[in-house]
Amino acid sequence: MVKRFPVVNALAVILGMFVLGMAGTADALTYGTLPTTFNPPGSSGLSSDNFTYDQNGSVEVGLKAHRRYLGDVTRVENVYFVPTGISTLSGSDPTPDPTRAAWNFDFSVNLGTGTFSNYDMLLKYDVDPGTGTSWKTWATSAGVVTINGVTYPDTVTGSLWQDSQNYGFGFLGVPSFDATKNADYNFILSVYDHSTGGLVASTDMLVKVGTGAPVPIPGAVWLLGSGIVGLIGLKRRNNKREKSV
Repeated sequence: MVKRFPVVNALAVILGMFVLGMAGTADALTYGTLPTTFNPPGSSGLSSDNFTYDQNGSVEVGLKAHRRYLGDVTRVENVYFVPTGISTLSGSDPTPDPTRAAWNFDFSVNLGTGTFSNYDMLLKYDVDPGTGTSWKTWATSAGVVTINGVTYPDTVTGSLWQDSQNYGFGFLGVPSFDATKNADYNFILSVYDHSTGGLVASTDMLVKVGTGAPVPIPGAVWLLGSGIVGLIGLKRRNNKREKSV
């Protein structure tokens, strides 16, 4: 007599593999009010609330997204939900640029007792509106600023660097940016020890614009579906054999 592995048991194994394959790991990020007051030079009325941040000793790094001139948006952990469209409010801009998105991304780096002479910063921002990533970089090394590898006419001194930027600003190098398009954009902000290159603190966020980028069906789902279909076919063949005996 040939022992058959019960179909229900096989389904349980496949489902277990699927859940394990899809499960993520928790991180050590903190969500909420940034301990450091968020007040970038040249800006006003911005909030320290709704940040995703990391702390290591006196070093603190934070990221968030917000509606231009309107404030905070819905956030679920480190995922921010912002609308499509251009910034229709002028705020302090006498002639708003219609290419500017309705949302900004904000970053904050507080080195505490350190300075930008002994720490380096790397901001990676995603310019692929789809589910993939295409990274651009905004970095400092010993206080010298580079954007996408090109030295920027700016230096960072002291221990605090904060900014609020928009993908519609030309200097960020976002190709063919369309503020009306549903999209997903990833951001990673990290601080490294300048002398050793070791990672000190890092935070990340995902900005979902509109309904977000269309999500392809993951390979694990195809595997699950194929496994179930195969087991159904096996069950039917077994039933036919039993009837013919």
